[in-house]
Amino acid sequence: MIAALLWLAVQQIKPTAQPVEFSHRRHAARGIQCVFCHPTARKAEAAGVPDAAICLSCHSGVATQNAIAAALARYEEAHEPIPWVRVYRLPSFVFFSHERHAAAPCAICHGPVERRDALAREGNISMKGCVDCHKAKRAPIRCNLCHEIER
Repeated sequence: MIAALLWLAVQQIKPTAQPVEFSHRRHAARGIQCVFCHPTARKAEAAGVPDAAICLSCHSGVATQNAIAAALARYEEAHEPIPWVRVYRLPSFVFFSHERHAAAPCAICHGPVERRDALAREGNISMKGCVDCHKAKRAPIRCNLCHEIER
Protein backbone atom coordinates (compact mmCIF):
# COMPACT_ATOMS: atom_id res chain seq x y z
CA MET A 1 0.00 0.00 0.00
CA ILE A 2 2.84 2.40 0.85
CA ALA A 3 4.50 1.68 -2.51
CA ALA A 4 1.25 2.53 -4.30
CA LEU A 5 0.95 5.81 -2.40
CA LEU A 6 4.56 6.72 -3.19
CA TRP A 7 3.99 5.88 -6.85
CA LEU A 8 0.96 8.20 -6.91
CA ALA A 9 2.90 10.96 -5.17
CA VAL A 10 5.53 11.11 -7.93
CA GLN A 11 3.02 11.02 -10.77
CA GLN A 12 1.80 14.24 -12.27
CA ILE A 13 -1.90 13.62 -11.87
CA LYS A 14 -3.26 15.91 -14.51
CA PRO A 15 -6.60 15.38 -16.25
CA THR A 16 -6.42 14.30 -19.87
CA ALA A 17 -8.17 16.67 -22.29
CA GLN A 18 -10.85 14.87 -24.30
CA PRO A 19 -12.58 15.83 -27.56
CA VAL A 20 -15.97 15.78 -25.82
CA GLU A 21 -16.37 16.80 -22.19
CA PHE A 22 -17.39 13.82 -20.10
CA SER A 23 -17.92 13.56 -16.34
CA HIS A 24 -17.64 10.05 -14.93
CA ARG A 25 -18.83 11.52 -11.61
CA ARG A 26 -22.12 12.81 -13.02
CA HIS A 27 -22.83 9.58 -14.89
CA ALA A 28 -21.97 7.38 -11.88
CA ALA A 29 -24.24 9.52 -9.68
CA ARG A 30 -27.09 8.60 -12.03
CA GLY A 31 -26.37 4.91 -11.49
CA ILE A 32 -24.78 4.27 -14.88
CA GLN A 33 -22.42 1.32 -14.61
CA CYS A 34 -18.97 1.30 -16.27
CA VAL A 35 -20.00 -1.47 -18.68
CA PHE A 36 -22.78 0.65 -20.20
CA CYS A 37 -20.22 2.93 -21.85
CA HIS A 38 -17.42 0.34 -21.94
CA PRO A 39 -19.48 -2.63 -23.17
CA THR A 40 -16.61 -5.05 -23.80
CA ALA A 41 -14.98 -4.58 -20.37
CA ARG A 42 -16.32 -7.89 -19.02
CA LYS A 43 -15.95 -9.98 -22.17
CA ALA A 44 -12.86 -8.91 -24.11
CA GLU A 45 -9.21 -8.04 -23.80
CA ALA A 46 -9.93 -4.29 -24.03
CA ALA A 47 -12.71 -2.38 -22.31
CA GLY A 48 -13.36 -0.26 -25.38
CA VAL A 49 -14.50 3.33 -25.48
CA PRO A 50 -18.01 4.58 -26.21
CA ASP A 51 -19.04 5.73 -29.62
CA ALA A 52 -21.50 8.54 -30.28
CA ALA A 53 -24.39 6.08 -30.68
CA ILE A 54 -23.93 4.84 -27.10
CA CYS A 55 -23.85 8.41 -25.78
CA LEU A 56 -26.83 9.46 -27.87
CA SER A 57 -28.90 6.52 -26.65
CA CYS A 58 -29.45 8.74 -23.60
CA HIS A 59 -28.59 12.20 -24.89
CA SER A 60 -30.37 12.34 -28.26
CA GLY A 61 -33.28 14.38 -26.90
CA VAL A 62 -30.99 17.21 -25.89
CA ALA A 63 -28.78 17.31 -29.02
CA THR A 64 -29.76 20.86 -29.87
CA GLN A 65 -29.75 22.10 -26.28
CA ASN A 66 -26.06 21.91 -25.38
CA ALA A 67 -22.65 21.89 -27.05
CA ILE A 68 -21.68 18.43 -25.80
CA ALA A 69 -24.75 16.70 -27.20
CA ALA A 70 -24.41 18.68 -30.43
CA ALA A 71 -20.81 17.47 -30.81
CA LEU A 72 -21.95 13.88 -30.23
CA ALA A 73 -24.62 14.29 -32.89
CA ARG A 74 -22.00 15.58 -35.36
CA TYR A 75 -19.79 12.50 -34.80
CA GLU A 76 -22.79 10.21 -35.24
CA GLU A 77 -24.02 11.96 -38.41
CA ALA A 78 -20.52 11.82 -39.92
CA HIS A 79 -20.20 8.12 -38.93
CA GLU A 80 -16.89 8.99 -37.25
CA PRO A 81 -15.60 7.59 -33.98
CA ILE A 82 -15.12 10.05 -31.16
CA PRO A 83 -11.33 10.50 -30.98
CA TRP A 84 -11.10 9.79 -27.25
CA VAL A 85 -7.61 10.15 -25.80
CA ARG A 86 -6.60 7.01 -23.90
CA VAL A 87 -5.70 7.63 -20.29
CA TYR A 88 -4.30 4.13 -19.66
CA ARG A 89 -2.07 2.35 -22.16
CA LEU A 90 0.07 -0.70 -21.55
CA PRO A 91 3.24 -1.40 -23.49
CA SER A 92 2.74 -3.62 -26.54
CA PHE A 93 4.64 -6.50 -24.89
CA VAL A 94 2.14 -6.69 -22.01
CA PHE A 95 -1.05 -8.69 -22.44
CA PHE A 96 -3.95 -7.75 -20.20
CA SER A 97 -7.47 -9.08 -20.33
CA HIS A 98 -10.32 -7.03 -18.88
CA GLU A 99 -12.40 -10.21 -19.10
CA ARG A 100 -10.05 -12.09 -16.76
CA HIS A 101 -10.15 -9.20 -14.27
CA ALA A 102 -13.89 -8.45 -14.56
CA ALA A 103 -14.67 -9.65 -11.04
CA ALA A 104 -12.46 -6.92 -9.56
CA PRO A 105 -13.80 -3.40 -9.08
CA CYS A 106 -12.63 -1.05 -11.86
CA ALA A 107 -11.23 1.35 -9.23
CA ILE A 108 -8.47 -1.09 -8.28
CA CYS A 109 -6.63 -0.28 -11.52
CA HIS A 110 -8.29 2.95 -12.63
CA GLY A 111 -8.70 4.79 -9.34
CA PRO A 112 -11.94 6.39 -8.11
CA VAL A 113 -13.23 7.38 -11.57
CA GLU A 114 -16.76 7.63 -10.20
CA ARG A 115 -15.60 10.74 -8.33
CA ARG A 116 -13.91 12.42 -11.30
CA ASP A 117 -15.22 14.99 -13.76
CA ALA A 118 -12.07 14.59 -15.86
CA LEU A 119 -9.82 11.55 -15.77
CA ALA A 120 -6.13 11.38 -15.09
CA ARG A 121 -3.95 8.32 -14.81
CA GLU A 122 -4.25 7.51 -11.12
CA GLY A 123 -4.06 3.73 -10.92
CA ASN A 124 -0.70 2.02 -10.69
CA ILE A 125 -0.59 -0.19 -13.78
CA SER A 126 3.17 -0.66 -13.61
CA MET A 127 4.53 -4.20 -13.46
CA LYS A 128 5.22 -3.75 -9.75
CA GLY A 129 1.68 -2.53 -9.16
CA CYS A 130 0.22 -5.54 -10.94
CA VAL A 131 2.53 -8.04 -9.22
CA ASP A 132 1.81 -6.50 -5.80
CA CYS A 133 -1.93 -6.77 -6.44
CA HIS A 134 -1.61 -10.38 -7.61
CA LYS A 135 0.41 -11.25 -4.51
CA ALA A 136 -2.13 -9.57 -2.23
CA LYS A 137 -4.98 -11.46 -3.90
CA ARG A 138 -2.96 -14.70 -4.06
CA ALA A 139 -3.29 -14.69 -7.85
CA PRO A 140 -0.62 -16.27 -10.05
CA ILE A 141 2.43 -14.18 -10.94
CA ARG A 142 4.04 -16.34 -13.63
CA CYS A 143 5.70 -14.17 -16.28
CA ASN A 144 3.95 -15.88 -19.19
CA LEU A 145 0.53 -14.79 -17.91
CA CYS A 146 1.21 -11.24 -19.06
CA HIS A 147 4.24 -11.61 -21.32
CA GLU A 148 4.95 -13.83 -24.29
CA ILE A 149 7.98 -15.90 -23.42
CA GLU A 150 10.17 -16.81 -26.40
CA ARG A 151 11.66 -20.29 -26.50
